[in-house]
Amino acid sequence: MRDPEWFLAKIAAGLAAAGISPEAPSPARKLSRAEIESIVTTTVNEEIARLNAQSLKQSLDQDLTEPSGPARRTRP
Repeated sequence: MRDPEWFLAKIAAGLAAAGISPEAPSPARKLSRAEIESIVTTTVNEEIARLNAQSLKQSLDQDLTEPSGPARRTRP
């Protein structure tokens, strides 16, 4: 059985071979509830605006391809 240092050295060597720094990333800062709510609200509003724009475009495209009413017959 190998010791933990050997195992860590193998992991570091594998990371280095892959071009990844073997140093541990700094821990992420936890977001406050207000920050999370702000991010979620912004994301939801952007998605609603995107969907509304997409729906409007589809409606306009449909209006342009469909006749606007019954065809009239004209007398010769």
